[in-house]
Amino acid sequence: MLPDFAVSSILAAVAILALGISSLAVGLRDRVRVSFALFCFAWSALAFSGSRFQLVDARTVEACWRMVGGPDLQLTTAPVSEATLRWGHVPPAFAYVTGFFAMLYVLVLTGKDERLLERIGPIRIRDYVLLFAGVAVTGAILSLGTDLVVEGATFDPTTGYAIEFAWTAPFVQIPYGLLTVVWWALLARSIRETTDRTRRTFLIQNFVGFVLLQFSAGVLVVALPQFGVPTTVLSFDAFALIAFYFYAIIVRYQHRQIQDAAAQLERRVAERTADLTRAQVRLIQSEKMASLGALVAGVAHEVNTPLGAVRSMHDTRSRAVDKIMKRVAELMGEESISDKTILRSRSVVLQGDQVIRDGIDRIDQVVSRLRSFAKLDQSELQAMDVHVGLDDTLALMNTRLEQIEVFRRYGEVPRITCVARQINQVFFNVLSNAIEAIDGVGRIAVATQTDGDRVLVRITDDGAGIAPEHLDKIFDPGFTTKGPVGTGLGLAICYQIVHEHGGEISVESCPGVGTKVKIALPIEARLIVRSVGSSPLQ
Repeated sequence: MLPDFAVSSILAAVAILALGISSLAVGLRDRVRVSFALFCFAWSALAFSGSRFQLVDARTVEACWRMVGGPDLQLTTAPVSEATLRWGHVPPAFAYVTGFFAMLYVLVLTGKDERLLERIGPIRIRDYVLLFAGVAVTGAILSLGTDLVVEGATFDPTTGYAIEFAWTAPFVQIPYGLLTVVWWALLARSIRETTDRTRRTFLIQNFVGFVLLQFSAGVLVVALPQFGVPTTVLSFDAFALIAFYFYAIIVRYQHRQIQDAAAQLERRVAERTADLTRAQVRLIQSEKMASLGALVAGVAHEVNTPLGAVRSMHDTRSRAVDKIMKRVAELMGEESISDKTILRSRSVVLQGDQVIRDGIDRIDQVVSRLRSFAKLDQSELQAMDVHVGLDDTLALMNTRLEQIEVFRRYGEVPRITCVARQINQVFFNVLSNAIEAIDGVGRIAVATQTDGDRVLVRITDDGAGIAPEHLDKIFDPGFTTKGPVGTGLGLAICYQIVHEHGGEISVESCPGVGTKVKIALPIEARLIVRSVGSSPLQ
């Protein structure tokens, strides 16, 4: 039959050992779990040695009980044999070893085992580790081989045998305690430096666990027994509870890590899905703009060729008509001046010449504006005048602006480096939205200004505005409020083009008041935009 004062320490030792084995079995490749398992193995060895210390003279204690009438009667004294005294030197030795493995656990927790050359104060972490190992080994050797740490043992009928420390023990315990404070400081510094909320909570919980461990060891093992209060055996119960606490926070932390990793994976999947959606949108838009580019090139070529012939023939015809009129005047003399038929015919010819000339100039201007808007004859990155891009875009949309008054408030802005046709596409999409938002008569204001190293373009309309619940979605590919006629690609394309140039685009809107789109473009492109052949506006 085991004495009551030995049962708790044996159960505590078994519990701590089981925690270590469980930690190692679950996470053999997890550095935190492995270091905690080693900590538990040393800790359980301490508890087992404490139990063995209690059981050396168990038979003698049982014989004393028989002498006084059984274990239910008060036993006030029992002998302390030489064997018990020798075993009394073992638990302190394992306590120093346990402290060393606790230090390794702290190093793994904080990640400092990979950064041993960092400093805490004037000394590197590596040097602290060596110094702490030296103090722990010295304390273990002095505990086992000398009376400088343990000088005796006493017996209490309730709590069993207790160690009596020598007056020289503090000379070993104080340096050990001071070095232990270093690991507390290391843990506290890691808590301050950690920005991850889950990890920071885990480190704080470990800090609390070590405070509880040091407090229970200091009070139950060192302080109270020196005042005659036999509490050493109770420390093992506290150790077991604290070990369970450490194990619980590790399990909770790693479970939270799994949840965070799953959430992060979901975010990455969502981001990749969004990237694929945007890539698909860009591909569709690229095909559209490629078709537009080919169409513009074809139209420009097909129109310019007959337009040149018409212009040339018109000049030839005009000169021929002039010669005919001169010859008629020579033949008829002064009669040609008063002949109404000749005068009326001459007026019709002159008016026809002017109409033809205006028509040719108008066609030439439209083709020129279209080529300028698409920038078919220019390289990818180039210096662009924002005002020219805005004017070209507005000119192409002139027929849609019949009932809309456009106000230009251009400031002094430098030319920007960009892919001009892409920026023109942004202007086109934004202005198209502004026109479509206005039902009937309305106003659009286009303003530019310089803001540091950026050029700001503000396009404001007094149209229907955007509902608040839609503002967060307007840049999402496929989102549209235009029904079947809308593709939901316009502002999504604008967003990606502007961000590829290192700029920003934002929208402010109030239903019934209007919408303001602010486009901020860097004067010098911060990013190398997609190369020729991959641009969506090629």
